[in-house]
Amino acid sequence: MEKSELYGRLVAGPLPAGLRNSPQIQQVPVIHRWGPVVWCLRCGQVTWRQGRLPHHHAYCPQCLQLGRVSTLTSLYTIPEPNDFHFDGSRCVWRGKLSPAQARIAEKIKRAVQQRRRFLVWAVTGAGKTEMLFPGLEAGLAAGWRVGVVTPRIDVCRELFPRLRTAFPAVTAILLTGDESTPYRYTQLVVATTHQLLRFYRAFDLLVVDEVDAFPFITDKRLHYAAARAIKEDAAVLLLTATPSSQLLKVIRRHRFQIGMLPARYHGYPLPEPVFVRIGHWERLIHRQMFPTKIQAALAGWQERCLPVLIFVSRIKWLKPVLRALQRQLPTWRGTSVYAADPRRQEKVAAMRKHRVQYLVTTTILERGVTFPDVQVIILGADDPVFTVAALVQIAGRVGRSPTAPTGTVLFGCTRITPVVRAAYRQIRALNRAARRMG
Repeated sequence: MEKSELYGRLVAGPLPAGLRNSPQIQQVPVIHRWGPVVWCLRCGQVTWRQGRLPHHHAYCPQCLQLGRVSTLTSLYTIPEPNDFHFDGSRCVWRGKLSPAQARIAEKIKRAVQQRRRFLVWAVTGAGKTEMLFPGLEAGLAAGWRVGVVTPRIDVCRELFPRLRTAFPAVTAILLTGDESTPYRYTQLVVATTHQLLRFYRAFDLLVVDEVDAFPFITDKRLHYAAARAIKEDAAVLLLTATPSSQLLKVIRRHRFQIGMLPARYHGYPLPEPVFVRIGHWERLIHRQMFPTKIQAALAGWQERCLPVLIFVSRIKWLKPVLRALQRQLPTWRGTSVYAADPRRQEKVAAMRKHRVQYLVTTTILERGVTFPDVQVIILGADDPVFTVAALVQIAGRVGRSPTAPTGTVLFGCTRITPVVRAAYRQIRALNRAARRMG
């Protein structure tokens, strides 16, 4: 282990012999116990009557996936020294921002330079990543350590190559928990939000993308980790396309400034969903058939060679829907994908390379992926699994590319629920706001 691996990180002991006597290393106790109560300083969680070990010792059951910590272990860290050696951190991206994007990008840059907190509320497909570049460049050029995190692995894998291409002179690493690349000390860290549990007062600038997404929105451990991973005077940028009212209340309480962009960078409106009444669609699927209007849409898209995402609420529907597609459209190639699918990355790549024409998927692909010219169907959009944010994000998969800025989104419903109506109204409201802004 290199000493630099402890910079701004929490590493469980024991340490290698060569590091134990370093005066820079700080020892951090990790588990406090009061009778049956166990408090973990790594993930911030309190457990009751759990995590007991022999001889009155205890461990934290809440963050076992990072390796067990207990009253028998300590965490070690070295205060972040910002020890970066780079030839320059100039952004080499040569694209052009729209006037609306440029206004938000300038606000982001000022917030970074002044070490403030800033929320970017921009619709799906607005070009949030490119709007970050001036702010990231300002932080990296100042020698700051920068973290860009998101709850979804797929989003990380989309972001990392784009950031590496834009800032080729900056050392960078991708941390998702399933990467085989060993950790090393870098100036730019792109990671899933769970990886923040390993950092301690490391980042001068932290960007949290898809801040409204599961699991970050519901997991108190990740909020704790984000607060502890930054330096006291750090700049923080939050990005979202679908902020909940609860999130906006938190933002105001913590005095975040807000920049809103209701328009996509190519100027076309968000595709507005079309409601399709599909009755008892589950019975048809079990007979390897589709509701008439869904079948007609699929056949039309196959004829035009358009890629399609078919969303279902639960894993149990993946195989039945896939079998129905294979029977009804036997010459069309496709597959299914879900969060724990061991071939998930391979299947998404196959869709991008046009080796398959459709994916039957759960909400795991609701955000963070872009397929040019894709069309979308949600079977059972009225299922409680699909929240307003999820429906808006799923609809936002369509029309993201400037070469294919339009498309079709079908909300297949047994009944039009308040959630489905709210998603539709939110999309229309954003389009109206975009028209008002020109």
